[in-house]
Amino acid sequence: MTHPVAHNLALRDVSKHYGSVAAVDRVSLDVPRGQFLTLLGPSGSGKTTLLMIIAGFVEPTAGDVLVDDARITHLPPEKRNFGMVFQGYALFPHLTVFDNVAFPLKVRGVPRADAADWIRGALDLVQLVPLADRYPRQLSGGQQQRVALARALVFTPDILLLDQRAADGEEHCAVWVLFERGERRTEGRGTADGARPCRKGPARRG
Repeated sequence: MTHPVAHNLALRDVSKHYGSVAAVDRVSLDVPRGQFLTLLGPSGSGKTTLLMIIAGFVEPTAGDVLVDDARITHLPPEKRNFGMVFQGYALFPHLTVFDNVAFPLKVRGVPRADAADWIRGALDLVQLVPLADRYPRQLSGGQQQRVALARALVFTPDILLLDQRAADGEEHCAVWVLFERGERRTEGRGTADGARPCRKGPARRG
């Protein structure tokens, strides 16, 4: 697995209009390399649309997306090397946990022998190695979320995007995984050896 490298992300006057409705209106921000940024706002305020613009799934009406000062506004998603965890997790119901996590590696043409090690490392990081042969329907919501997180991390993305907060009572686990990955990035290690157990916190309401 390649060593992860942090990147700067910037938005410059990004807008997205659907007819007369402004889903995103002139948003500018900077996320320095190695930093976490949380977007807070009520339902319908444009958070998901903004993430989809950054990921390349939605074309902005105006403005630019930049990584390390390079303009990537019109670069297709598959060329951006961004990991994304979608609101509904978007797991393939007919694939096992292992094969769901393997999917982005298969698309990238990673040799099967290397892919197996990367997948085990990602599953170890999210504490799901024992469930590798299960299907999404056999998992809890929190476990499905961790599969989606492992799939987003397995190919060592340049930038990780997560749509919506950690749910299903596993907030502590999801946050721990991100900080654990951050520590390993600092150390320059790309595998997920020696993962500690996730701590489950009380589910949030409302």
